[in-house]
Amino acid sequence: TTSENVRPKRERTNSDDMPPLVADPAPPLAPPPPEGAEKWECKACTFENTTNPAVPLSAYECSMCETQRVDVSPVQSAPPSSDGVWVCGICTFENEAATEERCEACHSPKPASPAPLQVGSRVEIIGLRRKPELNGGAGKVTRGPDAQTGRLTVALDDGRGPFVLKPANLKQI
Repeated sequence: TTSENVRPKRERTNSDDMPPLVADPAPPLAPPPPEGAEKWECKACTFENTTNPAVPLSAYECSMCETQRVDVSPVQSAPPSSDGVWVCGICTFENEAATEERCEACHSPKPASPAPLQVGSRVEIIGLRRKPELNGGAGKVTRGPDAQTGRLTVALDDGRGPFVLKPANLKQI
């Protein structure tokens, strides 16, 4: 063969001659969760969210997929009161009644004034903490509101009850 067809031999290098490989430094650790934070898993995307007391919406909406958290209910928003203020049900910020359609602090929608619950109103139980098994139960208001407590008596369609409940734990259906 001619020298044109022969490839020159490569010199082998000893690994000791090569500079050491250096991995990128570890990224900084995330700051610790704020005091009062809790973790919850989104039922839609399984992302593990951390609530932040400074961002009230973090307790009710997934920060990854923006799905509403289903295992808790935000406080029901209060309609505008006679003193010209309405309380946001998500962040509890007191908004001026003249505020447009959203809360000034967290931008959640301003609630419509709900119709008062009366005897015979169809309701769903929501937000109970001591008897969560009743949440989602449907029934009728059978008595109320109590003059002292403002609570209503509800009998469920499945025969359970009667239960004496706060209006905040009832949603008209």
